[in-house]
Amino acid sequence: MVKLYDSVELEVEAVAAVVSLLNDVPALTVGDVVREANMPDRGVDFRIDFDVGGSSHILLAEVKTSGSPRTARHAIDQLISYQSRQAAKHGNWNPALVFVAPYLSPQVREMCRDFEVNYCDLFGNARLVLPGLYINREVAETPAAEKRDLKSLFKPKSARILRYLLRPGQEPRRLSEIAEATQVSIGQVHKLKTALLERDWIEETPDGVVVRNPDQLLDAWRSDNAPAGTRRGYYTTLHGGPLEKAVEAAVRTAGPHAALAGRSAANWHAPWLVAGSVELYADRGGAETLATALALVPAPKGPNVWITVLEDDGPLMDAVDVGSGLRATSLVQTYLDLYRGGERDREAADHLRAERLPW
Repeated sequence: MVKLYDSVELEVEAVAAVVSLLNDVPALTVGDVVREANMPDRGVDFRIDFDVGGSSHILLAEVKTSGSPRTARHAIDQLISYQSRQAAKHGNWNPALVFVAPYLSPQVREMCRDFEVNYCDLFGNARLVLPGLYINREVAETPAAEKRDLKSLFKPKSARILRYLLRPGQEPRRLSEIAEATQVSIGQVHKLKTALLERDWIEETPDGVVVRNPDQLLDAWRSDNAPAGTRRGYYTTLHGGPLEKAVEAAVRTAGPHAALAGRSAANWHAPWLVAGSVELYADRGGAETLATALALVPAPKGPNVWITVLEDDGPLMDAVDVGSGLRATSLVQTYLDLYRGGERDREAADHLRAERLPW
């Protein structure tokens, strides 16, 4: 779990973490450590002088209580700006820049590498690259608090908003428009907006909010659980073409209360796999309509029709017409459902994403 720090305590531990990192290098000698209060231009939190193989170097660090992408971007800007100011005063000056926080996600670590800024977190992740020096440590585990925060972004009401924002042909959306379209309170929309901004997944424009990094958002979301609901297997004597036609007619009859899902939806969006059974999403009324229209009987073994009765209607609200009133889950929901399946389903998910979701 990521510990909560006040700024003073965090800075003390940040200095200790970076010094420990440097001390692990046999040929390196740590010299003076200067805290922000004692520096002439308070643009960074601390400076460390060190020597590697007879060559002197300087390390400048910026410490933040949060390692979110938005905070990281600000810290990186601070470090680069400070370096530029000092270089303008003193000529050629190229210190090692380091961002320190309690925890840095893979997304933030990649951002640091893109800007050639080193990093160190108190969870064990670190990267320090200098001439003749290379330190790179990655901790596979994710803090429990980070997992909880991430999971909260994909709860049913939030998922409605995300699917709406990730629709093809993205345009800026005002919060009131999002709330009305998704039937989520304006307060919930604002709360999610704040969380997405902090992760650098959306940006605000004069016309509203728009997704900034859809691929990063989708990659994080796909690891979450499938939409909550009760999944039941049924059997019908229909097979092949007759079953496909009957399912399409039944889904059309159910209207907004049912939709093709999983492989069944993918075969309309971007065919890749042969669906061995039919996958459907429905609310309670829709499930009854489907069961009656297809003359379904419960099948504990060997079902050829699966119906998931959803706890939240979000995936049905977001469903799209794939032909003459036939509804299927949206591109994003279909991708997520496929990705959570087996190896072949993930191949189908990758195909759908490449063909239909080229952000």
